[in-house]
Amino acid sequence: MDTRTWQAMATGRVQLLSQQVKAGTWFRLMRTIIDELNAPLTECRTANRMIMGIWDQAGHGGRVGPLKWQPHEGYTIDSQIRTLEATATAIQLLESDTVSGRGPDSAFFRGLQTRDGGEP
Repeated sequence: MDTRTWQAMATGRVQLLSQQVKAGTWFRLMRTIIDELNAPLTECRTANRMIMGIWDQAGHGGRVGPLKWQPHEGYTIDSQIRTLEATATAIQLLESDTVSGRGPDSAFFRGLQTRDGGEP
């Protein structure tokens, strides 16, 4: 188990770069990333390269799991583990600004910034 998930379970809160969030928010963020990484590529045409790049950075030549969407819990244990590795990689890439998330919740993984884009 990663440090943040342990922190969520032990304290009910998780420290991210920009703020602390409640455990429920952390788990929803994780689930969103898991679902995005495993969405059928035909459904995420504009993000295909980014998604495949994250899988590659995680050390997996391609996506794992079924061709059609199904819940993460329905994957084999090996696919679940690789998906969690890709999720951790995605979070690291978001926090380092190597990839930019397309949704508003990606702001949770960026440090605090001033209005002009500089550090506080």
